[in-house]
Amino acid sequence: MIAHRHAVNRVIRLRMLTEYADVKRAIESDQVIPYFQPLVDLRTGVLVRFEVLARWQHPLHGAILPKNFISLAEDNGLIQRLTDQVFRKAFKSAPILPETFSLSVNISPVHLHDLNLPRQIRAMAEEAGFPLERLTIEITESALLDNLAQVRRACH
Repeated sequence: MIAHRHAVNRVIRLRMLTEYADVKRAIESDQVIPYFQPLVDLRTGVLVRFEVLARWQHPLHGAILPKNFISLAEDNGLIQRLTDQVFRKAFKSAPILPETFSLSVNISPVHLHDLNLPRQIRAMAEEAGFPLERLTIEITESALLDNLAQVRRACH
């Protein structure tokens, strides 16, 4: 029984290392792209903004949803690089959108510990010529409740 448990643990560790290596390679080879999900005002039916979501364009498996790789990036210290990549690409793509539209981007609770985040986002937006007035940063409710003091520091 103990030998079986060790074999299972070894398989799980190998799979985790493989998944980590795959996500790291995806970030390094520019496979993570922004996906622009339209958000519509239900009262008027008018398109008001786009939510920017990360998609991993895997060479063999196609589009991989964030729920399948974001937590792995968070747990392994890759989330900042991944987020920077998505922000930069979204800002560069934004000029094709009408000026009346804004972008909404979710950030990971992990980012709340990075006090440089506002400066980094501002620098990326300026580099791409994207006006910050058209950007909304979304923080999940659970991140707010779990890290209220940290959220206040990060937002200033």
